Amino acid sequence: MSKYSKKIINFLTNNNTIHKIDIKLPFIDNKTHSSNTKLLEECILEPVHSDNEKPLVYQLSKSTLDLKEYAKLYNTNKTQKYVPEDTNKCRNILIRTMYNNTFVSLDVLQEIEISKLTHKKYLIDDKHTVDIFIKYDNLDLEPDINKIGSIINTISHILNKDKIVNLVVFYGNQKKLIGNNTEIINCEHVNSGAIYVDKIIIIWRKEEFYKVLTHELLHYFDYYKESDCNLPIVLGNDLTNEAYVENMATLINCSLNNGDPNIEFSFMLFQIAKIIYIFGGKTFDDYLSNRIIISQTTNVRSYYILKTLLFVNKDTFEQEWIDTINKYITLLHLTTYKKWIHKTMRMTVY
Repeated sequence: MSKYSKKIINFLTNNNTIHKIDIKLPFIDNKTHSSNTKLLEECILEPVHSDNEKPLVYQLSKSTLDLKEYAKLYNTNKTQKYVPEDTNKCRNILIRTMYNNTFVSLDVLQEIEISKLTHKKYLIDDKHTVDIFIKYDNLDLEPDINKIGSIINTISHILNKDKIVNLVVFYGNQKKLIGNNTEIINCEHVNSGAIYVDKIIIIWRKEEFYKVLTHELLHYFDYYKESDCNLPIVLGNDLTNEAYVENMATLINCSLNNGDPNIEFSFMLFQIAKIIYIFGGKTFDDYLSNRIIISQTTNVRSYYILKTLLFVNKDTFEQEWIDTINKYITLLHLTTYKKWIHKTMRMTVY
């Protein structure tokens, strides 16, 4: 268990807000879905520039764009045209995936560019390819390639589909954090993975890595379910399918980590309180009655609020849960010094 998981559990325990819910996790036998892995190649990538220089996309575009126009590149898929392909084939993997995706924020690109990286290419079960980029000084913390293979095979088995997986990972240190002066919740605060246009799964954070991998694999293996949502509207698009995928990923991840669904659910309530607090709400009813409106460029309502109802198979929030949410909103308003627990936008505990 990571130190951040322990921080969340300690916080929930100290505030006496762990709810007991009637939920059974799916049983998943890791040994049944084990895999064969092989390291194909390894190389070193030197930093592109120093950490006191601006991201590469700005350096290459500043001659044609003023600062206001450059700002529009943030959270768009237009950055790649300013970053040409490299002579190094390993760096090109990053350029073709991370620089042409609507969800990879500039802080992640900056970390890629200022870091000395080790690249490792793996083959899993003689068909799946995995490209892992990790900071040179963090090699002892790289993701478990055998666990990656096991999760791929688990999702393939659950959905009864066989597809070749191509995965690109930047095992970055950037965390999903939010401040109390945030006006719009976007990819910087929420997203860690996506599926690239030619069916390549990309993940760019160490935080919640295996859960994010599970989420993206569910998309990749065509898990799709959608329904009408009776929650209040948001400012921005919201895909309800994301709630179903995130819920399934949370259940699977909790089972794989021998986690406690009661703790997972209780953390969901805290994250809902945090979102309401960010937009000026003082009670859960402020959200339900549209006195506040969530402003988003990514699927915040589905990832955090609708997912919570799906997790407990309910259509509405029970009063006991609303009381806990209100307790946390009050706590956040009274807390002047914000610790990590008050700022994290993680979706899961484990």
